Amino acid sequence: MEAAVEETYRPQILIPLDGSKLARSAVEAILPLAKATNATMTLVSVMEPVMDRHFEPFAHAEDVSIAEAIETYLESEARHVSDDTGLVVTSMLLGGFGELPGEVLARFAADNGFTLVAMSTRGLSGFKRLIMGSIAKQLLDVTEVPVLLFPAT
Repeated sequence: MEAAVEETYRPQILIPLDGSKLARSAVEAILPLAKATNATMTLVSVMEPVMDRHFEPFAHAEDVSIAEAIETYLESEARHVSDDTGLVVTSMLLGGFGELPGEVLARFAADNGFTLVAMSTRGLSGFKRLIMGSIAKQLLDVTEVPVLLFPAT
């Protein structure tokens, strides 16, 4: 008789990053939960024109494309968090031109079995929010995956 294989539940947390310190703060904020549950984390960015402002200086300094700069950033962040915590942390750049980033994130989270999306919010309101939009709002409007938002501080 074969021994039963015990399956251990391991949450999968998706963390969208855009290269800003504010977005990166969600990683630090979710670490206690990730450590307590031995979760895996995936750091992602959605390729969109507005991201160029965060990554363009790095891309020009390193003579690489914006996409390569973003991938390098994500890989570095994933390696850093994994080395510091011992958790499994991966990274991925998602294509999103022509689509709302929140919709890209929602589809990716659902298609890949994520149990939670954790992200920071910019805390925009009024006219700025109307003009710039809110990726968190886009995501909340279309996802069925739980979302944990960390407000700007």
